[in-house]
Amino acid sequence: MTKPKIRVATFSYNRPDHLANCLTSLRDLWPDVDVVIYDDNSKHPGMEKVFQKFGAPVVVGKGGTGRHGGLYSNMQMAYEQAKAEGFEYLLTLQDDMLLVRPFDTGIENEYLERFAQDERLTQIDPRFAKTPKEKSEPAGGNQQPKEQATKQPFKDYLDVGLFHIGRLNSVGWSFVVEGSQIISGEMTLSLKAADLGMKKVAPRTPFVMHLPFPHLYRHRLRLPRLSGLSRKIFRSEYLTSEDILNIDERPQGQQAYWRNHLKIADATWFDRWLLAGRDDAKILQ
Repeated sequence: MTKPKIRVATFSYNRPDHLANCLTSLRDLWPDVDVVIYDDNSKHPGMEKVFQKFGAPVVVGKGGTGRHGGLYSNMQMAYEQAKAEGFEYLLTLQDDMLLVRPFDTGIENEYLERFAQDERLTQIDPRFAKTPKEKSEPAGGNQQPKEQATKQPFKDYLDVGLFHIGRLNSVGWSFVVEGSQIISGEMTLSLKAADLGMKKVAPRTPFVMHLPFPHLYRHRLRLPRLSGLSRKIFRSEYLTSEDILNIDERPQGQQAYWRNHLKIADATWFDRWLLAGRDDAKILQ
């Protein structure tokens, strides 16, 4: 049997340290995967150094304005290129993410079996649960306009996931968000996916996660309450064999909640003091 082809697309804008962190985890934990970097017309001089260091192909988009810039047009470009090059699956990752466990045969088989079990399944979200089940919001997360309340958008958005390219193509999918947006671009895509009958699921074995304590998004501070003294990247540790066993053998139906399984070991006493009281502080070991 021919091994299915997976393309990994990473999306970045002016954050060389974040991108290097993401690419390092791919090199360490999935060294033989096909990776392409989609850059949103970055101007940061450090980006070129990262491109050269890792040697992955780079596609530069035209950029954009607003909260997400040219992210969605770059995602569409990644989807179209992966489809044209014969890939069966597309894994999309943002630059503020990293792998925390190897993408091995067991994970691959689990994901592909999920696709085989449901012909409507178009996306598997490989992240750890961000919110405990008992505190989860209704499907869609954000408040919906009344005229769209009858729709059932995805619980999370479509910026990260393993996508089945053939099924996206069969429903005429596009990541492009056009025109003025009464609601966010994420929710716009989520509602469109619901209209098309698309489905997404969370796997039993997540293997990637966002970095904790994000502080920059397209040059805007996201932690205004901090003094500005702590601006380093808090990188999650790779999971040990024991950690992986605890996740894989957890009770059926129990979420893999990220604060229960991920940790950061390089936090200083000053980091702990500065970030004390924040929800994510529990992972500062």
